[in-house]
Order: sequence, then C-alpha cells, then structure tokens
Amino acid sequence: MSDHKREYWKKTQVITFVIAALGMGITFGTMFFASSLKSITFFGWDFPFYMGSQGNLLLYVALVFMYQKYMDKIEKEYWQKEQKSQGESNINWDEKDNQEGDE
Repeated sequence: MSDHKREYWKKTQVITFVIAALGMGITFGTMFFASSLKSITFFGWDFPFYMGSQGNLLLYVALVFMYQKYMDKIEKEYWQKEQKSQGESNINWDEKDNQEGDE
C-alpha cells in the first residue's frame, strides 16, 4: 500500500471514530443528563424530551453532513496526490466529476 493510501486510510479512520464518538456522546449525554436538563424548555417542550424525539435526529443528520464534507475534502486531496505520484497530468477535480458523470 502506498504512503498516500496509508495516510488517506488513517485520516478516514480518525474522522470515522470522531463522528461515531460524537454520536454516542450526544445519545448518552441526552439520556444521562435528562433529569438535570428537564428545567430547560425548547420550543415549549422539556429539553430532554425534545432531544429524544427530534433534536438528536437533527444532530445525527448534521454529523452525516460533516462527515461527507470532510471525506470529500480528503478524497480530492488524495486523488490529486495519487495522480501526481502516477505521473499523470493534474486534472481539475471539477473536470474529473464531469468525466465520471458522462459515463
């Protein structure tokens, strides 16, 4: 495995772990601190009830978008590094997207 692929895989593992840890923290934190957060109201509902019914889902969706944005960024970076290491011309990422869409 090339150094670029190893570095890419390491970054992928780190961001996956961080996103998973945030998801578990959100879930655990909402349940664990529910009694102390009960005095807070959010849109007319007790905060733990709101988080359990809708808030956590919104945060999970936000985590998925964060993961997608970060992965898109590192894929572009490592795709370009891989192209340079193979001696191919440096193709613009947008051009690459258009080429894949035409197939």
